[in-house]
Amino acid sequence: MGGLTYEVLQREARKQLLRYALLRGQGGPLLFLWVAGSGFFLITWNAPAFAALWTAASALFALPIARDCLRSPRVAAVLNQSFLEKRYPATQLGNRRHQAAITKAIQLFGEVLQKLAEIKGSRGLDEDLLQTVSDMDQLLALQYESAKQVEELERVLALITSNAELPGGPATAGAASPGHPEAQGVTLRERNVAAVRHEVAAAEALVDVIAQRLETVLLQVFQMEKQAIDLVTAAEAREASANALERLQQTVDARRSAADQLLDLLAPEGPGTVRQAT
Repeated sequence: MGGLTYEVLQREARKQLLRYALLRGQGGPLLFLWVAGSGFFLITWNAPAFAALWTAASALFALPIARDCLRSPRVAAVLNQSFLEKRYPATQLGNRRHQAAITKAIQLFGEVLQKLAEIKGSRGLDEDLLQTVSDMDQLLALQYESAKQVEELERVLALITSNAELPGGPATAGAASPGHPEAQGVTLRERNVAAVRHEVAAAEALVDVIAQRLETVLLQVFQMEKQAIDLVTAAEAREASANALERLQQTVDARRSAADQLLDLLAPEGPGTVRQAT
């Protein structure tokens, strides 16, 4: 998934604009008339030329409808949210708390985009304001990945715990005698399980940390709209934001690597076994 910029987002919104105008907006009646007229000319009269003229006329009527939709903040908000929901589908997460977190993050992103549209109409967008779109997208991507990490690790823990409770499972087999080699293996496994639980807690906490960061970006955009910020302050804010994003990215990357290693250690028949089982 490539990084999102303000220009890319605007282009994606324009792609959806005509379909929205015809299916959900004021273009619905026009679409009905075009279908009915085309059917009348083609089926009843067998006049393809008239059908082509009717199509051209309908397209001309559709242009002002599409233009009005393009200028509508409400339509822009709907299109942006639809795009973000497809980019970060909260329904693919099993935990309701995570679904709510991603849904709220998308709403915060939408508020930022709405505010940027207002600023663009009044005084234009500078580089720092445009960068907030990429920052919000990166934060949302990190939050989404962290939530998925939590759920994957929790599924693995549930499977390991279930296997340990079965007769003849790892815990039973290792309990033959304290000095038996298998008992040491069980101890190592328990340490790995404890390490996974630690990663789950850390990744869960990161979901909340990123949520707070998303709110901070929104507040910064509102502040930048209300007051002029000198170049030095803007540069310092940009550097601080970039450093915070870099630290979050490094944390998620490190957690991904650590989680992969732990999952491989817990897999009884080699790397990937647990993932396949889940």
